[in-house]
Amino acid sequence: MNRRRWPWLVLALVLLALGIIAMRLTEDTPPPPPRRPVRFAAANSDEAMRRRLARTTYVRPAAHDAGTEPPKPVDPFLEALPRGENHTAVVIEANAVRHSPLGEMLLECLLMQPQAREKLEAFRQHTGVDPLEGVDRVAVMDDGLAISGQFGQARMESMLPGEWRASAHGDKGRVYAPARPPTPSQGDMAAVGTWGDSMLVIGRTPEEVHGILDRIEGRGSSEPPVFGGSYAYGDVYGVVSVERLADSLPPEQRALGERLKQLAPRAHLNLDVSSDFALSVRLQGPDAERTADMAKAIGAAMALARFEAQSQGQTELARVLEYAGTSAMDDHLGVQLAVPLEVLRQELSWCRGASASGSTDAGTPEPSR
Repeated sequence: MNRRRWPWLVLALVLLALGIIAMRLTEDTPPPPPRRPVRFAAANSDEAMRRRLARTTYVRPAAHDAGTEPPKPVDPFLEALPRGENHTAVVIEANAVRHSPLGEMLLECLLMQPQAREKLEAFRQHTGVDPLEGVDRVAVMDDGLAISGQFGQARMESMLPGEWRASAHGDKGRVYAPARPPTPSQGDMAAVGTWGDSMLVIGRTPEEVHGILDRIEGRGSSEPPVFGGSYAYGDVYGVVSVERLADSLPPEQRALGERLKQLAPRAHLNLDVSSDFALSVRLQGPDAERTADMAKAIGAAMALARFEAQSQGQTELARVLEYAGTSAMDDHLGVQLAVPLEVLRQELSWCRGASASGSTDAGTPEPSR
């Protein structure tokens, strides 16, 4: 009887030993740190509301009429955006990005280039414009470029190559056009405009510059801008072509990109870089069912990409994909992507020299803005 029992006794002792070893290993190996929260841009944040209020200052001139209400103040920069839905425009809060942790790191990399500081100072002295502190916002539109900032000391004759002719346009506008046909060195910059001392406008033709200045002062189309103040939040925001977004996907996700193109022609994006890199993209689909299906497809693609990154030892990519997510509400699809600040620091350490070794970890306090 004893001979029959001893194998089971040995097995029980082995299992007990394995259990003790497993418990010891678990005690010695700390659990992975919890995922740190990332702040995404929000339309109702204190910063967004403060910006909106501070910038809604321009009252367009109007004829006095006892039967009409006086015009309401508007944000002249947003009024420069194209009119109607069939356009694209992206606004970069240049000053906010420049003073963000990511902006400081990129600037540090830029200033490490040979003679970068000297060239920057020479540009300031030559043009009267400080690109690091004197620029507030930049709008990239399908019919031109608009830049807001402090241009009261700008010397346009120094900024424009060759001979240009200036003419007044509207209430506060001024248009500069080349006296001769543009040369190849001028590229697409065939006309430049100013609006007061707070905005520069660049277009391919004088007519494009006229059109942008007209939009600011309320002339031309009565359609609303491509997006209004309620969508103007975060550090980069706007409306982009879904086709371009889809074409930027990796080759293995081209089928998903084609489905995105069929869902909606344009997408709203809002990016926050005040601490991390947090991007939100929203599309409006044709119906709730197709939108929900697309949310599931994108979520599955993200989960697969994260699994592949983990299996291939791509730790940082897998960590970034932990912050990726989708949502669907009625016919609206939302996609969120984020890159934690500590990952950005590591990725940019190659050009930041020894200073990167002194950077703090994820507990760095968020800068005041």
